Amino acid sequence: ILSAFFGLGMVLLTYLQSLNNAGQAGLSKFIFGQAATILARDVYITSAAALIIIVLTALFWKELKLISFDVEYAKTLQIPVIFTLILYRSLLIMTIIIGIQSVGAILISSLLIAPAVGARQWTNKLGTMCILAGCFGMISAIGGTIWSTTVQKLPTGPAIIIILSVIVLLSLIFAPNRGILWQFRKRGAP
Repeated sequence: ILSAFFGLGMVLLTYLQSLNNAGQAGLSKFIFGQAATILARDVYITSAAALIIIVLTALFWKELKLISFDVEYAKTLQIPVIFTLILYRSLLIMTIIIGIQSVGAILISSLLIAPAVGARQWTNKLGTMCILAGCFGMISAIGGTIWSTTVQKLPTGPAIIIILSVIVLLSLIFAPNRGILWQFRKRGAP
């Protein structure tokens, strides 16, 4: 489904760009982001939204963690499941909205998934994984921004994702207990 809609979106984008007023639609900015044109006001708004997301996640950590793994058990503990699911989805939507401006609609999915994939290789604890994922995202965002400012015509969003992909690849190879080298070493041991 994802591939089909991505293909359809690219066909529609190509068609719309062939029209005379294609630049007015702003589709390329929406799809690929426009991190280089973010103003100080946007940084303040994004920072405030990120702070709200972090605070709400910390306040409802137990409930969010519980519904992520076992909704039925959460119901037996009388956790307000519907409220918590709405909160979880609202936080996710806020994250997507603040991320779309910088990296675009296509790359935001990588920013949502890749840090967690990389962090999962290093730990079995959800709290540690979330902190590591945040650090991986921060490193890739800072590194991608610096990289795109030093290389002419390198878009910031894809630069961020490339650095994040390298972090995930290194995690998949070198992480203790789960990494490919660790598994290879474990299987090769007598």
